[in-house]
This record gives sequence, structure tokens and C-alpha cells, in this order.
Amino acid sequence: MNVAVSNTKEIALEQAVERRLCGASSEELAAGAIASGPFRIGQPADFDATLALDRAKFWEFLETTQSKDLDKLKQHNPADWQAKITGQLDKLIKSKGLLHVLKKGLPVDNAHFHLMYPAPLASSAQKVHDNFAANIWSVTR
Repeated sequence: MNVAVSNTKEIALEQAVERRLCGASSEELAAGAIASGPFRIGQPADFDATLALDRAKFWEFLETTQSKDLDKLKQHNPADWQAKITGQLDKLIKSKGLLHVLKKGLPVDNAHFHLMYPAPLASSAQKVHDNFAANIWSVTR
């Protein structure tokens, strides 16, 4: 009985976090609710626990925001370009830390990837605002 109560409280907490960040919980989204928050609900199947990374959203972000650098890397490493990027990401996070990689980006061979764009100032150029809007934030159960 204690386990059931604990699980119920944990699920309710997760749903409250999802609702606050995403505008709806994963159950509400499955039932047809429309999310309005800045975050997206991630799918557990897309989450790589080793890298603590939603792979689907990671590749979507890079394709959307930095397709030219991604194409350069694909040309030189057609068979293992994804492994090359995730391997370098893992290596840099372990040696320099996550915040360093988020701030400085990810150099991979002849390409350099931004992993997030910082919040713009009101006076920033439209491109800076567009880059920030292209960030993908997600919550995965």
C-alpha cells in the first residue's frame, strides 16, 4: 500500500512539472490537449540515458539551425557522422563539463556546433532572436 501511494505522488509530481513547463502533461497531450509552454514532452524511446540526451530533438535542432556544418561533417564522415558528434560531445562534457560545452559549442573535425543559443537582449538583431527561438527544450519521463 505504501508503494502505491508513493507511486501515485510521484506520478502527480511528474504531471505537475510537465504541465508547468509544457502547458500540459504527457497524458493530457495524448488525450488531445494543446501544449502552450516553452518545453516539449520527450519520448522515453528517444532518450539516451548514457548521454542524458534526447537524440531525436538533438538531431532536429542541429538539422534546423546548423545544417551547413552538419552537411560538411556528413560529407567527410558519411557512415559515422552521428557517432562522431555524440562521441565528441561525451568526451568534452566529461573533460570540460556541460556548462562549458553549452557556452562554447562543440567542435567536430571541420565543423563547429552551437548546442544552445543564449537569450537575446531587446536590442539584439533579429537573427539572434530567431536563433534563441530555435532552441528545443524538452522534458522526458
